[in-house]
Amino acid sequence: MKDVPREIHLRQIAHFRHADPEYGAGVAAALGSKMAEAPGIKAA
Repeated sequence: MKDVPREIHLRQIAHFRHADPEYGAGVAAALGSKMAEAPGIKAA
């Protein structure tokens, strides 16, 4: 996902987080994103 726009990263993180919170958090960490940046995700 290196060449994928950040907007798509964030959207995918939100989908992953919805399906499996731990997986979504892992993907976010691997991509260097904060969960709060993903649409539909509230800051903890």
